[in-house]
Amino acid sequence: MRKIQNFFLALVILNLCITVAHAAHENPSQSFTASKIKAFASPDSSYASLEEFIRSANKSLYINTYLFTSRKIAELIEKELEENTSVYILLEPSPVGGIDDREREIIAELFKKGARIYFFNKSIARFNHAKYAIADNASFLITTENFGESGFPSDRSNGNRGWGAVIYSNELSKYFAELFMRDISSATIANVSFAENKKINADEGEESIIIKYEPIFESRVFNGNFIVIPVLAPENALERITELLSSANNSVKAEIFYAYKYWGKGKHGSVNETPNLFLNALIKAAEKGAEVKLLLDSTWYNIDKQDLRSNYYTVLYLNNLAREKNLSIEAKLLNKKLGLKKLHAKGAVIDSQATLISSVNWNENSPKNNREVGVIIYGRAPAEYFEKIFEHDYNYSGEQSNNSVAIKALVVITLITLITMLAIFYIRK
Repeated sequence: MRKIQNFFLALVILNLCITVAHAAHENPSQSFTASKIKAFASPDSSYASLEEFIRSANKSLYINTYLFTSRKIAELIEKELEENTSVYILLEPSPVGGIDDREREIIAELFKKGARIYFFNKSIARFNHAKYAIADNASFLITTENFGESGFPSDRSNGNRGWGAVIYSNELSKYFAELFMRDISSATIANVSFAENKKINADEGEESIIIKYEPIFESRVFNGNFIVIPVLAPENALERITELLSSANNSVKAEIFYAYKYWGKGKHGSVNETPNLFLNALIKAAEKGAEVKLLLDSTWYNIDKQDLRSNYYTVLYLNNLAREKNLSIEAKLLNKKLGLKKLHAKGAVIDSQATLISSVNWNENSPKNNREVGVIIYGRAPAEYFEKIFEHDYNYSGEQSNNSVAIKALVVITLITLITMLAIFYIRK
């Protein structure tokens, strides 16, 4: 009888723990402190930052990513496995376009070497689009980038624009470790029956670029007392991000992969009937007097004129609205002459004080239906770091240096002079 009572008592305690864990992840006022933050940018310093983070793991390494196609990152993890670090990886089972052959190969190799790899349970959310990692329940890496060569390139002159940070906080790390384990608990073990000797095209699916990017943003470490607020989808991302953006009093500077002009279905929605709530939050901030700047990606599929919600129309909509209502809003498309593959970040800096870094795209599905993860970091130093990245990308004109322009002008003038002299010579002759 006592054994039965103890069994039911254990069940009650277990249910209570699960209830507390769920409540912790739904508490809108949940916040943590961090004594140190390392900020980094892709492609400039993302690979080196991730390499250092992975090597810092001694006991455990948890990784959640939408895509995992980088062989170099896999090799870093293999070394951790050789040193008996427990490695857990959670992946999306059905990404758009299917699982890449490179990812299939990586899953098979890491599984054979001892990594525990899972596919996300899609009953929890439509897509597992999160991008984060946890080392030893002591440090937390958040990024806007997938674990591929574009997001974490070993060649720093060839990759996406992305934002990321390593946050040193035991409590924050444990918070996300609990979320990770909760998602793992209902996940399925990854199917490793893949063709292991299949030839892999390393450039498959990547957009080729002609102009090389010049990396200038090294990672920076900031010490202090920083407040960090988790952002989770589908639990609270929509509310937390819109509240943050609309709270701006002075400025909002956002770099976003894509932001639909409106939500709902492409041909039936509108800015009035199905507005993009993130854009509405920006407009609200501008109506209070804040200066709002938005930079969007300019890859062909994000500026498709056949899609009335594309970045092309979002830029037109916001700039026209600014003129009509005399608001301080300006939107631009990324200048491809900068040399980036694409602008893949989902980040914003508010009032030079708060920084949003997340996996949340500015469509309707991402915050409402996906598993997404992000953070809001309060602190002037990291905010200024990401502001500099934003200003660099936003203000880039593609113009050459004054010396280069002067030299070319001199060459043109010289040629014109020579042609004129030859013409005069032949006329007189």
